[in-house]
Amino acid sequence: MSFKTKLLLGAVAFVLLLSSLFVGCERIDAGHVGIKVNMTGGNQGVAKTEYVTGFCFYWRLAQKVYEFPTYQQHKEYDPYDVPAKGGTVFTVHPTFNYNLNAGEVGAMFQRYRLSLGNLENGFIKNSMTTAIREVTNTFTPDSILNNQAGYDAAILNKLNDELKPFFQITQFTANLVPDPKLK
Repeated sequence: MSFKTKLLLGAVAFVLLLSSLFVGCERIDAGHVGIKVNMTGGNQGVAKTEYVTGFCFYWRLAQKVYEFPTYQQHKEYDPYDVPAKGGTVFTVHPTFNYNLNAGEVGAMFQRYRLSLGNLENGFIKNSMTTAIREVTNTFTPDSILNNQAGYDAAILNKLNDELKPFFQITQFTANLVPDPKLK
């Protein structure tokens, strides 16, 4: 091999190595939405949202890629007490399933700038706590105990109003436990 050929191969290898330091590649799995975020310049924020699976190339210094699942998710929160109308305390252990609305992932990220796990433990949890408290305060203890399906449906409707357009709760149960004094 001649010196020029070696030099050319070395230059090509150097350019490939250098570009691999600055170019990133993420694989967006099936059932997920990938968004590319510009971190510098006048176009900061969510760039064009691409709803594709497969490999996504980006500039490491100026962009990030986030991945959000669009399939059904399940979440449970720790039990806590909530008063009903009249002051009787019930313990709730909320359990629910939800979906991200795929077409709203870019707008959701622009608003909250958080991962799905952080949203579950922050925004969704606060919305859940507020909805359960507000709905429980409108029911008497007898109406809750005699109509738990209606109680859960009222919370589900309130939650879907609070969480739209980004999330949709598909199933919800409060796993209500009455105050031991009521037994």
